[in-house]
Amino acid sequence: MATGTYVYKVQPRDNALNEQATGNGTKTVKVDRAAPNVVTQLNGPAYTNTSVVLTWTAPPDVGPAGVKDYHVFRDTTDLGYVTVTTLTDAGVTTGTYVYKVQPRDNALNERSSGNDTLSVMFEQTPPPMVSVTSANTHDNGGATHVCLDWSTVVDSGATVSGVGYYRIYLSTTTSKPASASATAAAPTVSVDFGPNTANVWINAVDRAGNEGPTNGPAAVTINSNCAP
Repeated sequence: MATGTYVYKVQPRDNALNEQATGNGTKTVKVDRAAPNVVTQLNGPAYTNTSVVLTWTAPPDVGPAGVKDYHVFRDTTDLGYVTVTTLTDAGVTTGTYVYKVQPRDNALNERSSGNDTLSVMFEQTPPPMVSVTSANTHDNGGATHVCLDWSTVVDSGATVSGVGYYRIYLSTTTSKPASASATAAAPTVSVDFGPNTANVWINAVDRAGNEGPTNGPAAVTINSNCAP
């Protein structure tokens, strides 16, 4: 029987061949032999150090049954079926994984091929310590401009997301602030800050969000080459 919607009716007949042709109840049956279309816009982080959160867009069903749920895989690991268009996977360890989502309709036809995949790297190892090579300001009492330079660090390990950026912490005391004053994509940068800036800390942050250890503080010195 081909995919489609069918209406069934049963008409009783007696031994004299009289048949009841009207007033009978009917039953509508939807026959669906076609799997839904593939999911689209399968999204998630390329790198993470926490749970992997996936989202996707629901596809239309080719047949009349309608989409029922979604079958999610991490590599060959079956993560089960979900009825919503999102899933949080907290069972990952260091490594790179490929996720796939297969929609299934109410007739239990499942799209098992041709689906989008998403590659995610999970890493919790922070990058190495940064060494500040110079930290200068053009003026002491009214300093608002700080010129910085530091060593480039290289993320290392079996699974490496790579250094994404650097967090810069500036303070008037020897106590490191809780929040970064600025960020930079690479060494050598000029930043504006409040007066009497005295110390600086620079930490590398990898693409998975792991922040490296602190080396410092490095004292900010007066240098006329650091122009305001």
